[in-house]
Amino acid sequence: MTSQKTDLKDLEKRLLDVPAAKFREIVKLLEQVRERPEVEDTLATIRPRLTQVRPQRRPTLTRLMCLPFEDVLDGGGRVGTIGGVQRRAIIPIWRIVENGIDPKLLNLLQHNSAATDPGDTAGQQAIGRQLWRAAAEVLKRRLDLPEPPAGDIPATILRRDVESVMPFLDSAEAIEELKPLLPEKPITYLSATDIAVIEHQVQMVARRDPGRPFQILLVVAGRLANPASLLQRLEDMDFGKHARAQKPLIIARLGSMVVRNLEERSHHLTGDATLATRPGDAVALAESLIDGLISAGSALDSAYDDSVASRLQTVRGAVRGLIQSGVIDAAPGRILPAALEGELTMERLQQAEDHARALRRCTRIAAPLGLGGMVESTLKMIEEELERSAGSLILQLESGDTRHSEAVLAGSRLFGAIRMIELVGGSSRADMLLTRGSRALEGLGQRAMAAP
Repeated sequence: MTSQKTDLKDLEKRLLDVPAAKFREIVKLLEQVRERPEVEDTLATIRPRLTQVRPQRRPTLTRLMCLPFEDVLDGGGRVGTIGGVQRRAIIPIWRIVENGIDPKLLNLLQHNSAATDPGDTAGQQAIGRQLWRAAAEVLKRRLDLPEPPAGDIPATILRRDVESVMPFLDSAEAIEELKPLLPEKPITYLSATDIAVIEHQVQMVARRDPGRPFQILLVVAGRLANPASLLQRLEDMDFGKHARAQKPLIIARLGSMVVRNLEERSHHLTGDATLATRPGDAVALAESLIDGLISAGSALDSAYDDSVASRLQTVRGAVRGLIQSGVIDAAPGRILPAALEGELTMERLQQAEDHARALRRCTRIAAPLGLGGMVESTLKMIEEELERSAGSLILQLESGDTRHSEAVLAGSRLFGAIRMIELVGGSSRADMLLTRGSRALEGLGQRAMAAP
């Protein structure tokens, strides 16, 4: 066993580098034995690459069971998921279903699954519909037991896992009908048509159970780039007569999970050291969080007590700290030296350009963070320093006393400074300096040609 685990660890490392086609082949083999805990650990480790490569995966019954709640899986290395079902619960839940389902039906489903092509969505859905109904019944019976049998997992945790999965399986057909009617995930915007489709599914599942709209909406939130944006659309959504009384409670539950999502993502700001060297990524993450904060704050303002406002303010503080220290305060030291000191290399210029773009992007989120004045003053200071240096370099080139090697270095620094001015302050001033600098270099070249 120890040898097998060691081999799998070695395989994990290699799987991160092998070509995509080979990666897909190996994943297919691992899928066939994924019930083994060590294989599941390996798949969890390589999940980020699975997301990128997206191989067509063998439609095992375990995977088909997970389709209705795959968008709300929490854990497994994913940061800031909307949550709802713990990823670690999949195998224990499947074992309950496998042991509780009619053996004849299980054999039939396994046979049909093995014969179904990975690209046959309709075939998988047909198998899924039979599986979801049977699995929901098995889990309902398990919940009716006074005390589930003890096993590797504590009874209270196992019961909590069953309670989290069963409602999604019970609403699985409605969830799977909804998914293809919505935009591809991550969804950046829900149109009026999208909202009407969601509203219809909410009303449909509410006829069977007034609490089931929560699962529909949680799946939608899990497919959104900004889950908090859904909260703003729910006020005007008609849940139908069956769930109208449940609407405030459903919104409150969803709002609680949205706030937790924002908190988890904000914790990632301080735990990811790479953001310090990738200001563009830091600003992109901050933009996403600010959009979520604005949406959540607007939707939850009247529905929650002061504790929610305090939690959102803590998230805002984490975002502010990242942007202030990692982008604004660091900008002068990363932009000015690259253009004005030492040798101007493409690598240094690229890093400076990335930081200049990130600083400029901060103007969009500066006001909600209370950093408007700081961003503007930093941009102005950098622009003025670059303009002073550019002016001095142009005068040096215009003087006619510059040696060739010095002129080459001055010209290189000048165009580096002009490029930074363009990114930080806009093209108008940069174009004027470029015209002057080009003329100075032309004059220098003409004097060099005329010299005896």
